[in-house]
Amino acid sequence: MEAPSSEVLCRELHRAVTEGNADSVRSLIQAGAGVDSRLNGSGGTPLVQAAAMGHAAVVSALIAAGADLQALDGAAGRSALHWAAFAHNERERGRAACVRALLAAGAQPDALDGSGNTPLLVAAASWTSQECVSLLLAAGASVHHSNIFRETALHVAAAANFNSKVSCWWQPGPP
Repeated sequence: MEAPSSEVLCRELHRAVTEGNADSVRSLIQAGAGVDSRLNGSGGTPLVQAAAMGHAAVVSALIAAGADLQALDGAAGRSALHWAAFAHNERERGRAACVRALLAAGAQPDALDGSGNTPLLVAAASWTSQECVSLLLAAGASVHHSNIFRETALHVAAAANFNSKVSCWWQPGPP
């Protein structure tokens, strides 16, 4: 019986990531699936995909297997940390474990995406939890960085009416 091709292993790895199945991810990598493989040679790596889906156990398994923390997706030029820090809606607020794991492994808190956004800027403009914002700030993320549109995290959080996030880093000085 022939061993599965690298293309088949890649497809199966991305499927396991989508399903959030950390055990299958580990098995497929052991069988030869490339930890940083991309479907059809483009798009996101398994780590980017797992972070975007909030699958913390899969993120941890991929980090343990040596996944490239700085790899970018093919569309927005975002890293796994950018995607972990982003939430589409209120139900996706459970991303702190992904952010924590990525930062602990050495992901850069001020990495830039294709529009000059840091993970903090992405988090400030989305439904991401206060905990994710706090983790990024504790890791040294700059609140002063501005993207190509000259927006800072404070600007985008205020514009999106996410005032609880703003209070996390806004400390008024003495009178």
